[in-house]
Amino acid sequence: MINILVTGATGFVGKRLIEKLIKDGYHNITAIVRNPNKLSYPVNYITLSSIDGTTQWQSILKNYQVVIHLAGQTHGVKDGRYLPLTYDNFYTLNVEGTRNLAEASQKAGVEHFIYLSSIKAQGEFTTPGEALCEDGQSSPLDDYGKTKFLAEQALIKTSKGSKMSYTILRPPLIYGPGVKGNFRSLLKIATSSWPLPFAHINNLRSFIYVDNLIDAITQCIKNKKARNQTFLIQDLTVSTSDLVSIIRQNIGRKPMLFKLPYVFLTKFFSLLGRKGIIDRVYGSLEVNDNKIRQSLHWRPLVNAEEGLKITTTWYCRTISKHTCTRG
Repeated sequence: MINILVTGATGFVGKRLIEKLIKDGYHNITAIVRNPNKLSYPVNYITLSSIDGTTQWQSILKNYQVVIHLAGQTHGVKDGRYLPLTYDNFYTLNVEGTRNLAEASQKAGVEHFIYLSSIKAQGEFTTPGEALCEDGQSSPLDDYGKTKFLAEQALIKTSKGSKMSYTILRPPLIYGPGVKGNFRSLLKIATSSWPLPFAHINNLRSFIYVDNLIDAITQCIKNKKARNQTFLIQDLTVSTSDLVSIIRQNIGRKPMLFKLPYVFLTKFFSLLGRKGIIDRVYGSLEVNDNKIRQSLHWRPLVNAEEGLKITTTWYCRTISKHTCTRG
Protein backbone atom coordinates (compact mmCIF):
# COMPACT_ATOMS: atom_id res chain seq x y z
CA MET A 1 0.00 0.00 0.00
CA ILE A 2 1.43 3.35 -1.08
CA ASN A 3 1.20 6.40 1.17
CA ILE A 4 1.27 9.64 -0.83
CA LEU A 5 1.82 13.20 0.36
CA VAL A 6 0.71 16.03 -1.95
CA THR A 7 1.64 19.69 -1.51
CA GLY A 8 -0.43 22.40 -3.18
CA ALA A 9 -3.42 20.08 -2.90
CA THR A 10 -6.06 22.82 -3.19
CA GLY A 11 -4.56 24.48 -6.25
CA PHE A 12 -5.64 24.22 -9.88
CA VAL A 13 -3.69 21.00 -10.48
CA GLY A 14 -3.82 19.73 -6.91
CA LYS A 15 -7.60 19.49 -6.60
CA ARG A 16 -7.94 17.38 -9.71
CA LEU A 17 -4.90 15.28 -8.82
CA ILE A 18 -6.46 14.32 -5.46
CA GLU A 19 -9.65 13.33 -7.29
CA LYS A 20 -7.66 11.21 -9.76
CA LEU A 21 -5.63 9.48 -7.04
CA ILE A 22 -8.79 8.51 -5.17
CA LYS A 23 -10.39 7.16 -8.35
CA ASP A 24 -7.23 5.16 -9.07
CA GLY A 25 -7.51 3.44 -5.70
CA TYR A 26 -4.93 5.36 -3.68
CA HIS A 27 -6.59 5.73 -0.30
CA ASN A 28 -3.68 6.77 1.92
CA ILE A 29 -3.31 10.34 0.72
CA THR A 30 -2.31 13.32 2.83
CA ALA A 31 -2.86 16.82 1.48
CA ILE A 32 -0.69 19.75 2.55
CA VAL A 33 -2.93 22.81 2.47
CA ARG A 34 -3.22 26.37 3.68
CA ASN A 35 -7.00 26.29 3.93
CA PRO A 36 -8.63 22.87 4.45
CA ASN A 37 -12.03 24.35 3.56
CA LYS A 38 -10.88 24.37 -0.06
CA LEU A 39 -10.45 20.60 -0.15
CA SER A 40 -13.01 19.02 -2.45
CA TYR A 41 -12.53 15.42 -1.30
CA PRO A 42 -12.32 13.73 2.11
CA VAL A 43 -8.61 13.03 2.60
CA ASN A 44 -6.23 13.44 5.49
CA TYR A 45 -4.73 16.89 5.56
CA ILE A 46 -2.10 18.94 7.33
CA THR A 47 -2.34 22.72 7.45
CA LEU A 48 0.82 24.73 6.79
CA SER A 49 0.91 28.49 6.39
CA SER A 50 3.89 28.29 4.02
CA ILE A 51 6.45 25.93 2.54
CA ASP A 52 9.95 27.36 2.68
CA GLY A 53 13.40 26.62 4.03
CA THR A 54 12.22 26.66 7.63
CA THR A 55 9.24 24.31 7.37
CA GLN A 56 9.53 21.47 9.86
CA TRP A 57 8.83 18.23 7.99
CA GLN A 58 10.36 15.67 10.35
CA SER A 59 7.18 14.76 12.19
CA ILE A 60 5.08 14.93 9.02
CA LEU A 61 7.05 12.74 6.63
CA LYS A 62 6.75 9.43 8.44
CA ASN A 63 5.79 6.34 6.42
CA TYR A 64 5.36 8.02 3.03
CA GLN A 65 6.59 6.31 -0.10
CA VAL A 66 5.76 9.09 -2.57
CA VAL A 67 5.85 12.90 -2.30
CA ILE A 68 4.24 14.95 -5.07
CA HIS A 69 5.36 18.56 -4.79
CA LEU A 70 3.00 20.95 -6.59
CA ALA A 71 3.21 23.98 -4.31
CA GLY A 72 5.30 26.95 -5.32
CA GLN A 73 5.37 30.63 -6.06
CA THR A 74 3.86 31.43 -9.45
CA HIS A 75 3.28 34.76 -11.15
CA GLY A 76 0.47 36.31 -9.15
CA VAL A 77 -2.18 37.54 -11.56
CA LYS A 78 -5.22 39.51 -10.51
CA ASP A 79 -7.72 41.05 -12.93
CA GLY A 80 -5.35 40.29 -15.81
CA ARG A 81 -2.39 42.11 -14.23
CA TYR A 82 0.74 40.71 -12.65
CA LEU A 83 1.18 41.32 -8.94
CA PRO A 84 4.57 42.74 -7.95
CA LEU A 85 6.83 39.93 -6.74
CA THR A 86 10.55 40.03 -6.05
CA TYR A 87 13.19 37.40 -6.80
CA ASP A 88 13.28 36.64 -3.08
CA ASN A 89 9.56 35.78 -3.16
CA PHE A 90 10.20 33.18 -5.84
CA TYR A 91 13.45 31.91 -4.32
CA THR A 92 12.00 31.39 -0.85
CA LEU A 93 9.16 29.13 -1.96
CA ASN A 94 10.47 27.57 -5.15
CA VAL A 95 14.10 26.91 -4.25
CA GLU A 96 14.40 26.89 -0.46
CA GLY A 97 10.99 25.26 -0.04
CA THR A 98 11.73 22.50 -2.54
CA ARG A 99 15.26 21.87 -1.26
CA ASN A 100 14.05 21.66 2.34
CA LEU A 101 11.22 19.26 1.46
CA ALA A 102 13.49 17.11 -0.73
CA GLU A 103 16.16 16.84 1.98
CA ALA A 104 13.58 16.00 4.64
CA SER A 105 11.97 13.43 2.33
CA GLN A 106 15.28 11.76 1.64
CA LYS A 107 16.08 11.54 5.36
CA ALA A 108 12.60 10.20 6.12
CA GLY A 109 12.97 7.34 3.65
CA VAL A 110 10.64 8.59 0.91
CA GLU A 111 11.15 6.38 -2.14
CA HIS A 112 10.06 8.71 -4.92
CA PHE A 113 9.76 12.49 -5.20
CA ILE A 114 7.72 13.94 -8.09
CA TYR A 115 8.23 17.63 -8.78
CA LEU A 116 5.97 19.76 -10.95
CA SER A 117 8.32 22.28 -12.52
CA SER A 118 7.64 24.37 -15.64
CA ILE A 119 8.80 24.65 -19.23
CA LYS A 120 9.97 28.13 -18.19
CA ALA A 121 12.79 26.39 -16.29
CA GLN A 122 14.22 25.58 -19.72
CA GLY A 123 13.31 28.64 -21.74
CA GLU A 124 10.71 31.11 -22.93
CA PHE A 125 10.90 31.02 -26.72
CA THR A 126 11.77 28.76 -29.62
CA THR A 127 12.68 29.53 -33.22
CA PRO A 128 10.58 28.27 -36.15
CA GLY A 129 11.20 24.59 -36.87
CA GLU A 130 12.75 23.91 -33.48
CA ALA A 131 11.22 22.67 -30.23
CA LEU A 132 12.50 22.41 -26.69
CA CYS A 133 13.49 18.92 -25.55
CA GLU A 134 15.04 17.45 -22.40
CA ASP A 135 18.56 17.37 -23.85
CA GLY A 136 18.53 21.07 -24.68
CA GLN A 137 20.27 23.76 -22.68
CA SER A 138 18.25 25.45 -19.94
CA SER A 139 18.09 29.22 -20.37
CA PRO A 140 15.34 30.53 -18.08
CA LEU A 141 14.69 34.24 -18.46
CA ASP A 142 12.48 35.42 -15.60
CA ASP A 143 12.60 34.93 -11.83
CA TYR A 144 9.96 32.22 -11.92
CA GLY A 145 11.80 30.17 -14.52
CA LYS A 146 15.19 30.70 -12.89
CA THR A 147 13.98 29.56 -9.47
CA LYS A 148 12.13 26.57 -10.93
CA PHE A 149 15.38 25.49 -12.58
CA LEU A 150 17.33 25.95 -9.33
CA ALA A 151 14.68 23.92 -7.51
CA GLU A 152 15.15 21.09 -10.01
CA GLN A 153 18.89 21.16 -9.45
CA ALA A 154 18.44 21.07 -5.67
CA LEU A 155 16.19 18.02 -5.98
CA ILE A 156 18.60 16.19 -8.30
CA LYS A 157 21.51 16.94 -5.97
CA THR A 158 19.59 15.70 -2.92
CA SER A 159 18.53 12.49 -4.68
CA LYS A 160 21.97 11.68 -6.07
CA GLY A 161 23.52 8.72 -4.31
CA SER A 162 20.46 8.15 -2.13
CA LYS A 163 17.61 5.63 -2.21
CA MET A 164 15.13 8.39 -3.13
CA SER A 165 14.44 8.74 -6.85
CA TYR A 166 12.91 11.77 -8.52
CA THR A 167 10.77 12.69 -11.52
CA ILE A 168 10.61 16.25 -12.83
CA LEU A 169 7.77 17.33 -15.13
CA ARG A 170 8.06 20.52 -17.18
CA PRO A 171 4.61 21.43 -18.51
CA PRO A 172 3.90 24.47 -20.69
CA LEU A 173 0.85 26.65 -19.99
CA ILE A 174 -1.90 24.48 -18.51
CA TYR A 175 -5.56 24.82 -19.50
CA GLY A 176 -8.74 23.31 -18.12
CA PRO A 177 -11.70 24.12 -15.84
CA GLY A 178 -10.57 26.31 -12.95
CA VAL A 179 -7.58 27.75 -14.80
CA LYS A 180 -6.28 31.13 -13.70
CA GLY A 181 -3.45 33.38 -14.80
CA ASN A 182 -2.46 33.78 -18.44
CA PHE A 183 -4.83 31.25 -19.94
CA ARG A 184 -7.83 32.79 -18.20
CA SER A 185 -6.70 36.17 -19.50
CA LEU A 186 -6.62 34.65 -22.99
CA LEU A 187 -10.15 33.28 -22.50
CA LYS A 188 -11.34 36.71 -21.43
CA ILE A 189 -9.99 38.29 -24.61
CA ALA A 190 -11.00 35.46 -26.96
CA THR A 191 -14.61 35.26 -25.71
CA SER A 192 -15.20 38.98 -26.09
CA SER A 193 -17.48 40.17 -28.86
CA TRP A 194 -14.86 42.48 -30.34
CA PRO A 195 -12.87 41.80 -33.53
CA LEU A 196 -9.31 40.95 -32.49
CA PRO A 197 -5.95 41.81 -34.13
CA PHE A 198 -4.65 38.23 -34.18
CA ALA A 199 -4.91 37.23 -37.84
CA HIS A 200 -1.95 35.57 -39.61
CA ILE A 201 0.28 35.20 -36.54
CA ASN A 202 2.65 32.43 -37.66
CA ASN A 203 3.87 31.21 -34.30
CA LEU A 204 3.57 27.87 -32.48
CA ARG A 205 2.93 27.51 -28.75
CA SER A 206 2.46 24.29 -26.78
CA PHE A 207 -0.13 23.72 -24.04
CA ILE A 208 -1.30 20.86 -21.81
CA TYR A 209 -4.81 20.00 -20.59
CA VAL A 210 -4.89 19.66 -16.81
CA ASP A 211 -6.30 16.11 -16.78
CA ASN A 212 -3.65 14.95 -19.23
CA LEU A 213 -0.93 16.39 -17.01
CA ILE A 214 -2.46 14.66 -13.98
CA ASP A 215 -2.56 11.35 -15.83
CA ALA A 216 1.16 11.75 -16.53
CA ILE A 217 1.82 12.42 -12.83
CA THR A 218 0.01 9.24 -11.82
CA GLN A 219 1.93 7.25 -14.43
CA CYS A 220 5.14 8.54 -12.88
CA ILE A 221 4.07 6.96 -9.58
CA LYS A 222 3.57 3.52 -11.14
CA ASN A 223 6.18 3.33 -13.88
CA LYS A 224 9.76 2.72 -12.73
CA LYS A 225 11.04 4.06 -16.04
CA ALA A 226 10.07 7.52 -14.73
CA ARG A 227 12.66 7.31 -11.96
CA ASN A 228 15.44 9.90 -12.06
CA GLN A 229 14.09 11.47 -15.24
CA THR A 230 12.98 14.89 -16.46
CA PHE A 231 10.07 15.00 -18.89
CA LEU A 232 8.61 17.70 -21.11
CA ILE A 233 4.93 17.24 -21.89
CA GLN A 234 2.25 18.78 -24.14
CA ASP A 235 -0.96 17.84 -25.92
CA LEU A 236 -1.52 20.87 -28.13
CA THR A 237 0.78 22.97 -30.31
CA VAL A 238 -1.01 25.73 -32.14
CA SER A 239 -0.65 29.29 -33.40
CA THR A 240 -2.21 32.18 -31.49
CA SER A 241 -4.50 32.87 -34.46
CA ASP A 242 -5.79 29.30 -34.54
CA LEU A 243 -6.19 29.06 -30.77
CA VAL A 244 -8.34 32.19 -30.58
CA SER A 245 -10.36 30.97 -33.56
CA ILE A 246 -10.99 27.59 -31.89
CA ILE A 247 -12.13 29.24 -28.65
CA ARG A 248 -14.50 31.50 -30.56
CA GLN A 249 -15.87 28.60 -32.59
CA ASN A 250 -16.57 26.78 -29.30
CA ILE A 251 -19.04 29.50 -28.36
CA GLY A 252 -20.60 29.65 -31.81
CA ARG A 253 -18.84 32.83 -32.84
CA LYS A 254 -16.94 33.62 -36.01
CA PRO A 255 -13.20 34.21 -35.53
CA MET A 256 -13.43 37.93 -36.48
CA LEU A 257 -9.66 38.32 -36.66
CA PHE A 258 -7.79 41.04 -38.52
CA LYS A 259 -4.13 41.77 -39.03
CA LEU A 260 -2.52 44.64 -37.15
CA PRO A 261 1.11 45.77 -37.47
CA TYR A 262 3.30 44.83 -34.53
CA VAL A 263 3.73 48.41 -33.32
CA PHE A 264 -0.03 48.90 -33.12
CA LEU A 265 -0.52 45.52 -31.45
CA THR A 266 1.91 46.64 -28.75
CA LYS A 267 -0.24 49.73 -28.17
CA PHE A 268 -3.36 47.51 -28.11
CA PHE A 269 -2.01 45.45 -25.20
CA SER A 270 -0.69 48.54 -23.46
CA LEU A 271 -4.25 49.87 -23.37
CA LEU A 272 -5.31 46.57 -21.75
CA GLY A 273 -2.53 46.92 -19.18
CA ARG A 274 -0.84 43.77 -20.54
CA LYS A 275 2.12 45.07 -22.55
CA GLY A 276 4.25 42.11 -21.45
CA ILE A 277 1.95 39.62 -23.17
CA ILE A 278 2.93 40.77 -26.66
CA ASP A 279 5.91 38.39 -26.84
CA ARG A 280 3.65 35.47 -25.96
CA VAL A 281 1.13 36.46 -28.61
CA TYR A 282 3.75 36.66 -31.35
CA GLY A 283 6.51 34.39 -30.01
CA SER A 284 6.79 30.62 -30.25
CA LEU A 285 7.31 28.14 -27.41
CA GLU A 286 7.14 24.68 -28.92
CA VAL A 287 7.65 21.53 -26.84
CA ASN A 288 8.91 18.14 -28.03
CA ASP A 289 7.55 15.46 -25.67
CA ASN A 290 8.76 12.35 -27.51
CA LYS A 291 10.68 11.19 -24.45
CA ILE A 292 7.68 10.71 -22.14
CA ARG A 293 5.64 9.18 -24.97
CA GLN A 294 8.37 6.67 -25.77
CA SER A 295 9.62 5.93 -22.23
CA LEU A 296 6.27 5.72 -20.42
CA HIS A 297 4.02 5.16 -23.46
CA TRP A 298 2.04 8.16 -22.24
CA ARG A 299 -0.69 9.48 -24.48
CA PRO A 300 -3.25 12.24 -23.75
CA LEU A 301 -6.45 10.85 -22.27
CA VAL A 302 -8.40 13.86 -23.52
CA ASN A 303 -7.79 15.19 -27.02
CA ALA A 304 -6.96 18.86 -27.23
CA GLU A 305 -10.10 19.79 -29.16
CA GLU A 306 -12.28 18.34 -26.41
CA GLY A 307 -10.10 19.84 -23.67
CA LEU A 308 -10.44 23.32 -25.15
CA LYS A 309 -14.19 22.88 -25.52
CA ILE A 310 -14.54 21.79 -21.87
CA THR A 311 -12.40 24.73 -20.73
CA THR A 312 -14.31 27.29 -22.79
CA THR A 313 -17.66 25.93 -21.61
CA TRP A 314 -16.54 26.12 -17.98
CA TYR A 315 -15.35 29.70 -18.43
CA CYS A 316 -18.57 30.83 -20.06
CA ARG A 317 -20.82 29.15 -17.51
CA THR A 318 -18.98 30.12 -14.34
CA ILE A 319 -16.78 33.15 -14.98
CA SER A 320 -18.13 35.32 -17.79
CA LYS A 321 -21.64 34.39 -18.89
CA HIS A 322 -22.40 37.78 -20.45
CA THR A 323 -19.44 37.75 -22.87
CA CYS A 324 -20.07 34.28 -24.28
CA THR A 325 -23.34 34.87 -26.09
CA ARG A 326 -23.35 33.91 -29.74
CA GLY A 327 -22.55 36.60 -32.21
